[in-house]
Amino acid sequence: MSVDGVTVLRYAGATLDEALAGENRERPSALLAERVVLDPQRPGFGKLSCRLDIKKPIGAQSSVTTNKHPVDLVLRRRGETGDWELTAEAVATIKDAAR
Repeated sequence: MSVDGVTVLRYAGATLDEALAGENRERPSALLAERVVLDPQRPGFGKLSCRLDIKKPIGAQSSVTTNKHPVDLVLRRRGETGDWELTAEAVATIKDAAR
């Protein structure tokens, strides 16, 4: 997932489901922290407007699909570290956009 062309969240796996079940592989960044809009009704949750960059392997090559329009993902703070993680709602949004 990218904001202004900069990757802020990155997941990897053999399939989209496997990737989204894992943890974010991108280091937390100031850009991510700046762009998450906190939800005043639900402490520890926020919304990130970003583009989805989905890389799919095709044989020995891969193709990258980038959504032209940003999607809004609901994120949740994880534990004491303050890192952001995908919620079930965000995973559903990503899967829907990847179709």
